[in-house]
Amino acid sequence: MVRSFIAVFAAMSVGSAVSVAAQQAAAPVAPGTYVSAAELMDVLKKAGDVPTIDTTAKTVPAGPNNVLVNIGHRTKAGATMVGVAHADFTEVYHVIEGAGTVTTGGTFLNPEQRAGGNTRGTIQNGVSRRITVGDVVVIPVATPHTFSDIESTVVFLNIRIVHGQGAQPPR
Repeated sequence: MVRSFIAVFAAMSVGSAVSVAAQQAAAPVAPGTYVSAAELMDVLKKAGDVPTIDTTAKTVPAGPNNVLVNIGHRTKAGATMVGVAHADFTEVYHVIEGAGTVTTGGTFLNPEQRAGGNTRGTIQNGVSRRITVGDVVVIPVATPHTFSDIESTVVFLNIRIVHGQGAQPPR
């Protein structure tokens, strides 16, 4: 059931972005892209135990944007209030395993500019929400966000809409 939902959600997310982008761009785009649950889990296994990097399973050109289908995980040990904001992309998380807290918004205390347009720092005055399997979080471009209070591990599908076709997502 979860695998079916992941595949449908990924196809819908990518399909919607492709449809909108196709209307905006003169260049032809693919009519749709499929990423299987097995493909996502294989990418996650290959990523190893690094709990702060989301791994791209597929990059889909979508008119003026790129859509990245990622799989990510966070562990209890790596969950802090140190967060990130991305200047070039919007993210959509869909939790497929585990539970924890996601904090979004607020401001950074002592922000640090990083390569690729990322800003990092400790988040203050953000909104914290408990998330669990099936929940979806949409994180607009340039919004501080982080995970905390993870029970053991959170695994999530991460769709990134990278604004500007030439843009590559920062790591």
